[in-house]
Formats: sequence, C-alpha cells, structure tokens
Amino acid sequence: NNRFEAMCVGGGIVMTMWDRLGVIVFMWILSSVTAEEHINLPFYDEPTLTPRWIGEAESGSSDYHRIADFELTNQNGKLVTAQSLRGSIYVANFFFTTCPGICSSMTKNLKRVQDAFEDEQLVKLVSYSVTPEFDNPEVLKAYESKHVLSDDLWHLLTGDKALIYRLARDSYFADEDLAPIEQATDQFLHTEKVFLIDGEGRIRGVYNGAMTVDMKRVIADVKTLQAQGE
Repeated sequence: NNRFEAMCVGGGIVMTMWDRLGVIVFMWILSSVTAEEHINLPFYDEPTLTPRWIGEAESGSSDYHRIADFELTNQNGKLVTAQSLRGSIYVANFFFTTCPGICSSMTKNLKRVQDAFEDEQLVKLVSYSVTPEFDNPEVLKAYESKHVLSDDLWHLLTGDKALIYRLARDSYFADEDLAPIEQATDQFLHTEKVFLIDGEGRIRGVYNGAMTVDMKRVIADVKTLQAQGE
C-alpha cells in the first residue's frame, strides 16, 4: 500500500490515490455545476427584479414578460421599434446628454460592450434619453460623435417622454420610485441600471452600469445568449 500513498510537502498528511481521485471528481462536479448555472441565465419579470430560473418550455410562452411595443427616433432620425429590435440581443440603459457624472461613466463602460461586439450584426446597445424634450436627434448625434459611439451598433433614442417613462417603469422596472405615469412630465428618472434583453424581448440580466466589472458580466452573458440562440 505504500506505493499508493503520498506525503504532502510540509504537511505531514497522508493522501491515498483514492483520496486524490475523490478530490478530482469533486472538483469536476463543482465546475460542471458552476458552468450550468452560468449557461442558464435567469429571467426578470417583476418590479423587484428578482432573478427567476425557469424551464425551457415555460420560457417559450408568449405570455412571459417582454419589453412593450414602442416607436422612438434614434440619433440618425430613423424610427426604432420593439419589433425592429426583435431577433437582436441588446443592452439597454437610460441616460441624458447633459448629465455631468454617472451617464458619462456608464457610456464609457458600455463602450467595452460595443468594442467586444463591434463586428456583430445582431448585438445592439439601446440608450433611452430621459430628457427627450432637449435630446433631439441632432443633440444625440453630437453625443455619439463626442463619445465615439458606433453608428451601426448603438441606438440613442428620443421621443415621447411619457412613453419612455412608461417603458422605464412598466417594461424595464428601472426605478421603483417613479410616480404614476400621469405625472411623467413632472418627474425625473436617474438610474444606474443596465439591462440585457434577449432576442425575444425578455430581460435576462440586470447590472450596475457604473461598475466596470459588471461590463465583463454583460459581455459574458451576451455570449451565453448567442451560444443558446436566444
């Protein structure tokens, strides 16, 4: 039996061949579980944004929460709708061009996502202006140029303020403190949340756009959705 035993260096602990084999099997199982958890991205379907893992059959239900229909205008004066984004994986946030602090940080961080998928046709970034009365297409175009954003990849959207705030409140659950939609003209949305939307318009990830480390998660999760054809 001595030939099946090994003395750990400096430890004085004897580990048999079978002990070592057990450790290897345990680590393999642990890594498999971790990989499976990463592969199956959760869904978010209510205002607390609590992640929920569901079965494949249930995820295909037409009744499952999706981003509502909308029609808004991008920095090029082109119409962008929920339907035109279907089939694309996209990363969404809310911002305004005159924001001196967090919005610029979020844009800088989201450029990491842009750079990671610059050659992809079915990955987009969508930024909704929360001050659309000021952020018209010309202003958004200037913002695009200033921050060197991809014209093909990134939609900077403006349009009806009540519609944008309704999307923020009811579709993205972006800010639980938003007032009733009738007061949309008197309120202001400021959130650090970034959302990952799959090709079916469902929320699959929620991140802190001010944190660079979260952009690594966004990139990894987009690749996961791509691998699964979602």
